Amino acid sequence: MVCSEISIVTTRLTLERRACTGGQNLDWEEVEVLTALDPDNRMISLLQQSSLPLHIVDLDGRDCYVLHRSLQFNGEAQQRSHSPSSQAKYFARMSRNMQGFLLQYMPPFSVTSRHYHKLTTETYHNLEGECTLHIDGSDVRLRNSTVIVNPKQVHQVRTGKECALTLLVMEGDPKGLSMDDHCYV
Repeated sequence: MVCSEISIVTTRLTLERRACTGGQNLDWEEVEVLTALDPDNRMISLLQQSSLPLHIVDLDGRDCYVLHRSLQFNGEAQQRSHSPSSQAKYFARMSRNMQGFLLQYMPPFSVTSRHYHKLTTETYHNLEGECTLHIDGSDVRLRNSTVIVNPKQVHQVRTGKECALTLLVMEGDPKGLSMDDHCYV
């Protein structure tokens, strides 16, 4: 019997999406972030067996279970983007050395700021829902997929009728998640 679908970003920062069978054991040591949208009872039981911290977030009235290795959740109130033109909200963040992590939520029909980074490589791991990444004049649809944005590439994310939950991994900024490396266009 098949359980709910899950999205996993591993400690090697690779994205995997799969249905989890009842007898299948996950390698919890490899899990950086795992999400399950509206999980069934068997999946909830499996997730509760993990030693990783578990948070339940509301994605437009649907429960999304989020297990993570070391994200710092903001509590009930979602932190808004620093840019007034962005409608993105952030559930959680974490910064270490030259790397930062953001769990970004975008409601339906929303958009982020149009910007680039001087030093930072930004990796978008789309965990739930769907969004479109506009990068250097081209659109890339993100649904259970990963896209890398290199320094100096102008980019912007937007959603359609679905919301999107994306793990952003930012590498190269000596301050981790500082706004010093954001250049708005």
